[in-house]
Amino acid sequence: MLWIDGLLVKHEIKNTYRLKKTNEFDLFNFIFSTLITIFVATVFFFILYKLTDTYVHVKVNGEYNIALRSMEVLTIYYAFILVIGVFFTMLRLDKVLFKKNDILLSLPIRPESIFVSKIVALFITQVLSIALLIVPVNLILFLIIKAKITFVFLTILISILMAGVIFLFASILIFPFRFLINALKHRYLLTGIIFTALISGAFYVYSMFLNVFRRLLETGNIRYIVNYATLKTMGLLYRIFYPANLFARIMMQKNFILNLIMVVVLCVISVAVSVLIMKKAFFKLMYSSKQNKIAKINSKIRERKPFTAMIEREFIQIYRTPNYTFQFFSLSLALPLVIYCCVTMFDKVVRSTVGMDLGFEISLFAILVFVVLLNTTSTTNISREGKGFLNIKSLPCNIHQFVASKIVICFMINFISICLSLVIIKSFLGLRFIKILLLFTYSVFFMLASILFSTKLDLMRPNLTQSEDVSSRATVRFIVIGLIISIGISLLSIYLNILFRKGDISRLLRYSLPFGLICLYMVFSILFYFRKVNYYYNKI
Repeated sequence: MLWIDGLLVKHEIKNTYRLKKTNEFDLFNFIFSTLITIFVATVFFFILYKLTDTYVHVKVNGEYNIALRSMEVLTIYYAFILVIGVFFTMLRLDKVLFKKNDILLSLPIRPESIFVSKIVALFITQVLSIALLIVPVNLILFLIIKAKITFVFLTILISILMAGVIFLFASILIFPFRFLINALKHRYLLTGIIFTALISGAFYVYSMFLNVFRRLLETGNIRYIVNYATLKTMGLLYRIFYPANLFARIMMQKNFILNLIMVVVLCVISVAVSVLIMKKAFFKLMYSSKQNKIAKINSKIRERKPFTAMIEREFIQIYRTPNYTFQFFSLSLALPLVIYCCVTMFDKVVRSTVGMDLGFEISLFAILVFVVLLNTTSTTNISREGKGFLNIKSLPCNIHQFVASKIVICFMINFISICLSLVIIKSFLGLRFIKILLLFTYSVFFMLASILFSTKLDLMRPNLTQSEDVSSRATVRFIVIGLIISIGISLLSIYLNILFRKGDISRLLRYSLPFGLICLYMVFSILFYFRKVNYYYNKI
């Protein structure tokens, strides 16, 4: 029956990576996604290379200690990979252990075969994922210290062993993780607060990264970050970050045999304990006959107008779905922090290098670009309905009421985010009130145009699936067009500021031309939205 187990493993891997045959191939989306991935990977690789090279070649008491510095760097990187790996493995284990697969359960397949296939597929995908994270870091160190070819084979070995260790931590933490999910299941406000706090913390770390990037732009080097305190902290982390330091020692071949034996034993124990824990939980789920209880509805039926009911329904759908809460509320509330970091960083760079005051133009650039990125949620306004879109069409309301309810919700959320961003810019950048008012006008017009444009793109080619992680075909097209328009308007504003410095007429041109382009974009979006809107609505 090995061929059945092989088919089940193949089925699980395809579901993990969503490898499905499709007749539609969007060349535009593929090319743009590839270019963006290459660009981001190149920038990340360059900065990581500079940081690693600077730290590895630092002198202590006039001497290099490349081996020790390399192990300290690898320990930090591997610890980060372990944390990320444990988190995403818990998400996958949660689906394996706590969600039934009714299709497989209805087939004449042994439960043991289903369990083995899920574990094997999970381990294979785990090794591939860990390898994708380890290879860039090891490649950087391979180039810096000019390591031997054995470094490559050790990278493969570390990927396999680290996947096994991650299994142990994930299988132990999965039960507190599931308890936390159940505790937060109906506490929507608390879930939103936690998401907002987490994304704000991530953006704070991102701001620290931007600060390093700013110093790199200003000085051309980043040696200023390496001092006695940095070396002392890295040495402490190297000693306490277990088992990441074991993997680092194996890579640098320090006490190779001893550390390898320790890691292999830990890996074997990890896999064995993990399989036992997961097997018990899995079979408990398989043979459970718990029936879903019908929830009691305590709310009273109230008579409302169709448009008001649509707005309330859209808000509840976003508020009570964790993914949508994160995309709409958490990102919108945390976005002002990102805008503040970007604006202050680039303003300092421009002032120190060029000696010009471009605070207004930089603020306009940051707000317009992030409005585009924030409004990617609008590209799923139709697709979010999934198969239930057919039920929406049967309701006693027209298309304009249905779509307008989604536009209103998106507008309100983005409006709050823009207002918070402008308050922060006014507080920390010191722009005059008239400029803040101009930024507000530009942003609101551009935001409404973006919502209309992205919603119509989704209406033309919706992706009606049952998943909460719905992705729209319109997202990439909207990002490309929106970024071109936003960056173009921002660059025009910067050019006009440089070209026209003094005089009332010059000041009028500086602020009216960008606003005129935003108005043209607004008019185009309105015309584009209403063109054949009933045709595309009825076509679905």
